[in-house]
Amino acid sequence: MGAGDIERFGFRSLTRLGREHADFMAAMVERFSADLLGACPGFVDKNGVPTFWAARGARDGYVVPFRDEAGRITGLQGKILGAKYLTATGARYEDMCCVAGARTETLFVIEGGLKAMVASVLGPAWCFGVPGQALQETHIATIRRLAPERVAVALDREINVNTDRMRGAWLGRLAAAGLVVVDAVWEGA
Repeated sequence: MGAGDIERFGFRSLTRLGREHADFMAAMVERFSADLLGACPGFVDKNGVPTFWAARGARDGYVVPFRDEAGRITGLQGKILGAKYLTATGARYEDMCCVAGARTETLFVIEGGLKAMVASVLGPAWCFGVPGQALQETHIATIRRLAPERVAVALDREINVNTDRMRGAWLGRLAAAGLVVVDAVWEGA
């Protein structure tokens, strides 16, 4: 992925804790108001105080926006380098999806928004990413609305009994929804 892809998808680095973070939050409150930010997952803490993830010490990372087919942000995750993803406070997995890439016959259903965006560029592939392995009924409804000719379930192939179980569940649920479904393996996997 290049700089143009990074800009197009809207990735952003986490601000540094301290003055950089305080300035960022002050600018966000001034531009949007604390009340409006309070309605946006990720911009308030569990106590309702306006905030956002910050990099501190060796904890560095970036923001991954999940965007639907119309380009609307449906949720945010923070990727901490060398660690797990953080899902924005107040975000609901059933609302979060990432549709990336040009429409083709096959829609690849993938775990993760970042992976969907990368695969759409490197594949190139038409991808639908969900946070983790949280395929929800709302996601299946969206996939049906997208009306792909075929859906390819492309979960990771590491040795993991939970991923294997989820792959089977996804294949079954998507087929039960009337979609033509195949099990996909990433090239080289």
